[in-house]
This record gives sequence, C-alpha cells and structure tokens, in this order.
Amino acid sequence: MTKMRAAVLPLVVLGFAFLSAACTKSHRSGPPKENVLRMALDQKVRSFDPHVTSDVYSNQVQSLVYETLYTYHYLKRPLEVIPALAESLPVFSKDRKTMTIKLKKGIRFQDDACFKATNGKGRELSSADVVYMFERVSGTKIVSPTFGSLEHKIVGIDEFHAGKASSIVGISAPDASTVVIKLAEPQPRFTFNFLDMHTAIVPKECVAALGDEFPRHPVGTGPFHIVQADLSSKVVGVRNPDYHTVAYPTEGNPGDKEAGMLDDAGKQLPLVDKVVMEVLEEKQPQWLKFLAGDFEYLGIPKDNIGVALPGGKLSPEISKLGVKHFSQARGDVTTQFFNMDDPIWGKSKDLRHAFALAINRAEVIAVQYAGQAIQAQSLLDPIQYGYDPKFKSKWADRDVAKAKELLAKAGYPEGKGLPPLQMPTNNDTVARQFDELLSRQLKEVGITLKADPMTWPEFEKRGRTKNFQIMGMGFASGVPDFDDAANLIHSRYAAPGDNFASYRNAEVDKLVDEVGALDNGPVRLAKIHRIQELMDEDMAYVPMVHRVGNQLFQPWVRNPVYLDNMFVGMFARYLRVQTSK
Repeated sequence: MTKMRAAVLPLVVLGFAFLSAACTKSHRSGPPKENVLRMALDQKVRSFDPHVTSDVYSNQVQSLVYETLYTYHYLKRPLEVIPALAESLPVFSKDRKTMTIKLKKGIRFQDDACFKATNGKGRELSSADVVYMFERVSGTKIVSPTFGSLEHKIVGIDEFHAGKASSIVGISAPDASTVVIKLAEPQPRFTFNFLDMHTAIVPKECVAALGDEFPRHPVGTGPFHIVQADLSSKVVGVRNPDYHTVAYPTEGNPGDKEAGMLDDAGKQLPLVDKVVMEVLEEKQPQWLKFLAGDFEYLGIPKDNIGVALPGGKLSPEISKLGVKHFSQARGDVTTQFFNMDDPIWGKSKDLRHAFALAINRAEVIAVQYAGQAIQAQSLLDPIQYGYDPKFKSKWADRDVAKAKELLAKAGYPEGKGLPPLQMPTNNDTVARQFDELLSRQLKEVGITLKADPMTWPEFEKRGRTKNFQIMGMGFASGVPDFDDAANLIHSRYAAPGDNFASYRNAEVDKLVDEVGALDNGPVRLAKIHRIQELMDEDMAYVPMVHRVGNQLFQPWVRNPVYLDNMFVGMFARYLRVQTSK
C-alpha cells in the first residue's frame, strides 16, 4: 500500500501547486460575457445515434438534441417521472397489459435539409415517429442494445425482429397524437423504458437521407441544435429557437425558493444560449480549465480531492472562488466482469472467486477514489429499488490464503500454468493507475494481469464483440429500480447487448422476468434478494464500489443541483449563466 500511495502523492502535490496558481492568477474576476455553459467530456463520443449506444458519454451529448417520451423533474428528489414529448403519464388498462400514450401537439423537429418535403423546415412530431422508433431498435438494419429491454415484452416484437412480420402488431397509432402499446405480460414500470436515449425519437426521413452521416448529424426535437459534432474533440449545441414550450419548474423541494432555485420559474427553456462539451480524457487539464474559469461545471478529479476537500470541506483556496459544491452517492456501480464464454475464466467458478478474494477494495477506495466511494456488494446501487445495505457478498473481503487455495483447486497452484489475464482498459491516467493497483493485488495471489489501453469507442467495441477475458466498467442507473440492473444479467441481453459478460443462468432469467412483472413489495424484494445470492455465487460480475460524486459549479451558474452523469446533457437546459452584460 505504501508504494501505491507514493505513486499517487506527486499528482496530489502537483494538483495543489496548480490549484494555488489558478486561484490566484487565472480565475475570472467576474461573470463571463456570454450565456454559455462549458463542460468536459471524459471520453470520446461513440455516436450521436441514440439507438446504437448505451454509454454515458454518448448519452450526454445525444440528450442535448434528442428527447424521449418521458423525463425526470429537474428539482424533485427522489427522481420523479414527468412527461417530455408525451402529454401526460401513460394510461394503463385494468389488466395493465395495454398502455396508451398521448403526445403533445405542435412539437417540431429542428430545421434540416433532410426534410425535403418541407424544403428543410422541421415537420411536426407524430405518433408515426414513435412507431418508427420501436421498429428501428427492433429491426436488423442496426444492432441496437435497446432491443434486449423490449424483447418478449411487447406483442409481436419478437416476430418483427425475426423478419416474420412487417410490423409490430402490439404497437399502433390510431391517430397522429396517440400511441397504443400492447404488452405480453403486465409491466407496471414499463414507462421507465422511455426515460433515456435508448428510446429517443428520431425522424425516419433524416435517417434515410443522411445514411452513414446520421451518427454525426443529429436531428431531433431537443433544446439545442448541434453546430459542431467532432466526437473526438468537441460538441457544440446552440439554442433551438423553435423548441417547444417547456418552462422551468415552478415547484421543487422544500427550501428551493429560499435558495434561489425558483428564480427562473416559468421561463422558456433552454436558459443558456450555447452548450460546449470538450473532450478531455485526462483529468488534470479538466481541473486546470475549471480553476481558470473556462468550465462552468466539473466533477472533482480524484487526484484533487485531497486538496479541494480537505476533511470533506472545500479548501479556503476553492471557497474564495465562490464556487458551489455538491456531494452525493452516485447511482452507479463499478465492476470487473468476465467473458463467460472464455474457455478458462468463464468455465471456472473457482478462478472467478479467487480473483474476487484477491482484490483489496479498501485500498481501491483509498487510493483510486481518494476515499470518495463505498464498497459495493452487488450490482444494485443505492438509489435503486431493491438495494439492501445489509446484503453481504461472500467474496467481498480480501483473503489471500483462500484465493491461493481456490487457484490450486482450479488446477493452477500459485498461478503456475495460468496464462496472463487479458484486460482491455481505457488509456487515461486514472485508468493506468487502477490497472497498476489491480495488477499488484492480483500478483500477490498468483494471477498475472495484462492491461491493453485503448480509447473508449475501441473499449466498448471489445466488450460488445466479446474480445476480452475481463473488463472493468462503471454502470450508471438510468432508472431508480432493479429493472435497470436486469439489463446486465438476463441472458437475452448477452453481448452485443448490455450483458457484456454474456452471463447465463436459467434461474436468474426466470426470476428477472418475474420481478419485472411484480408490483413493489415483500414478494418482489425477496426475489431480488435471491437473484443477488445467485449472482454472488456465479461471480460473473465482481462488484467493486459505488462512487461518491463531488461536483463544482462556478459562482455565475444559476439553478445548479447535483447532476448524475447520466443526466448532464438532459438537464443542461435548466442551467443559466449570469453574464456581466
């Protein structure tokens, strides 16, 4: 542990020097002249096409321009579902197998040359666009991770996917503003499927006209129009002048009015003229740009936690800048997961248990997260229904002797004869630090780790094509319920779907389906608990930590709240920059 702390220490000290210099010399003396929200993206963006991605980085930029049927209230906590493109929450039939959704009228797509029938003028959104969304994500022209969350759940969707039907019989549009969905079984939380970019609405004629350019040329109904879409360096969105009437909330949590959070109540969105998202894969340049006043928002990098939050409170150097600090347990879980089709690690439960027992998670939290994380016991995170703080993994505490015993049982005493464990990884400094820490911990029990650094798009591709033995990834909650975690573990979501591990367990599959159809209560919780037990025994996913988010906003940013990474782009419309004009 001493060696790893020594390796991290120079970065922290260097961060302090940069902190002092930036605070005393570089930071703006007052508000900027333009109402522009500038922020960092941690990784290169894979695509602007919302139906072929499932990563946070793509979601952040896509939600500037695209919208879904439903969204979350900006100020309400816990998260409260509200209509977005829909006029109201869906109406369910008595048997809860038919849901009717009414669309808002008068919403138009942004102007674009792809609308040839209207000479480039964006046309009005209709129910046919919603039907097209279902057909596109369920068809075979693209490989969409979204289909896995809809498969078997909508009447006729499987037949359409298999090419046995020309339409999805369970999806209909009786008129231009009404969509009717017939479910195969009761799905009380099916509305959750319409909350993130997986089911964003895109115009059919633009997909056809733009062809291969569509992933870099988004056309949506959202608050911003993309004027620069360099997915490897910078994304710029400007105010959509035709954005439909969505006003800033007029109500929120107790105390919001006193805190000034309702000063913009009733104002037309978006409140900023422009959003600039700059790709900076290294954390230190992000930190310096924020301290210089060149970013309005930033999550505190872990190497700067010690100097920015000594004792858990903002340092005097940061406080004098007037920045606002928000801290909250994030709705996420980090894991190391195995390729269950791998002939070595996927076939040996003893090897996977040995790996889990070799990890010192307390050291990971102290070194890699500067103490800003809590140990995870399962894939469920603290904001999801079903999370049980009393659940304890059998493999969560480091036990070197037991790990060596299991290696020998698997046929590799002291690791002899065991090939290096191949692990694709990201190519930034934070990832390299973690790779070194994990490699050292595993080496102590006889497991050799071979890291292969690469960009995020390459990394995700390796996962979806099962070109790995083990990978590490953080999974952020799209919805506050176990149903979201189910996408990672049901066999029907196996890679190239979101179940990158290609984990398969018939009992888990059965329980996941049952849990999805049940109302909340003791019976549902008991089944979720059983799933956790089965997952813990199989150990396809090795739970690591739930991260604590620490976010800073410049003093000239109005209406700031804690922004979960999943919703940064979606909620950008609610922020306002107080200018010096």
